[in-house]
Amino acid sequence: MRMLSRNATFNSHGQDSSYFLG
Repeated sequence: MRMLSRNATFNSHGQDSSYFLG
């Protein structure tokens, strides 16, 4: 789930992506 969310999050919220990616 997170893997797929990563893509959606990256498009939706760049900041969230940074947090998830580290």
